[in-house]
Amino acid sequence: MIRINLALRKGPTGAAAAGASVASGKGPFAGLEALLSGLSSKSGGATTQGAGRELAREVLMRVVLVVGVYFAGNEMLTSWKAEELGKVQGEIASLTSEVSRLDAEIAKRAQVEQEKKRIEEFELILKSKLDTIDRLMAGRESASRILRDLAGMLPKEVWLSAFQVDSKGLDVKGTSIGIDPVSSFLSA
Repeated sequence: MIRINLALRKGPTGAAAAGASVASGKGPFAGLEALLSGLSSKSGGATTQGAGRELAREVLMRVVLVVGVYFAGNEMLTSWKAEELGKVQGEIASLTSEVSRLDAEIAKRAQVEQEKKRIEEFELILKSKLDTIDRLMAGRESASRILRDLAGMLPKEVWLSAFQVDSKGLDVKGTSIGIDPVSSFLSA
């Protein structure tokens, strides 16, 4: 194999020559080798090889560092995504339980509304019955009141045998043990 040091040759610089060797297809690291050989030839002789190795080691360390940072960042990003996903799933679970609770409350309120409607219908029926009873009692109230008042005014010694109320007045028939209780009844 013949090696030509392009850095010593007049013409394009070592980097341009390295690009040319990559284009010529000497392998994936041909450009890097040319760059390293061009830089190492500038230093001269035995130290050139040591400097080239040192440069290769430094480039390799930087590549390893970049790859390490990439993978560490990717791992941190994956961890962060998993943590955020856990938080979101926790929120989803709490919201799902809240929705279930609210659905149960809505069902309960719907049941209460049905019961309320049934009670209101029953109340309407009772009111109509009470109105009917009040209309029927309106004519009877005066008679019952008259009987109560009459019973309150009647002395113990007077017994009624007949009682009649009409538009002309009140007709009462009864008996007594004497005239004094009848006169006190009439005056009352």
